[in-house]
Amino acid sequence: MDNIDLSIIVPVFNVEGYLKRALDSILMQSSPIKYEILLIDDDSTDQSGAICDEYQDNYSNIFVRHIENNGVSEARNLGISLSRGEYLYFMDSDDFLSDDFFEKICPNLNGEWDVLCFGYNEIKETNNTILSCRSHSYQHLGLLKKEEFRNDFIELFKTDM
Repeated sequence: MDNIDLSIIVPVFNVEGYLKRALDSILMQSSPIKYEILLIDDDSTDQSGAICDEYQDNYSNIFVRHIENNGVSEARNLGISLSRGEYLYFMDSDDFLSDDFFEKICPNLNGEWDVLCFGYNEIKETNNTILSCRSHSYQHLGLLKKEEFRNDFIELFKTDM
């Protein structure tokens, strides 16, 4: 796979109940974005590792590494070192993408931006029943100078963004 636009790095640890939904939400995207999915299994003790292998066997753009349990930071760092995309996207294995996520970010994968920031919905659920949904929005649109971004980032961090 050449000229990859986006490397999606997904640390995986004991998420067998969520992982397929997360991966399917990526694979169902319609967009010209060329992407790879890097699944870093952090020594899961449930079926998460087997699910990763199953998806790798069925999709040419999914790559799996199984590592000793070293934590999410080590898994992300390994994903970074293996990535071939112009941009990186870190996705938790219990998250899922909206149907139009790639469509919305595609115009911005143009080499003009170093970092893309966007909002998300925090969904609380039990047995696939949504109990609540809280929207976290990011209002700034456009280019920020380094110092502006640093200040913005500190505020975003304080508010769970």
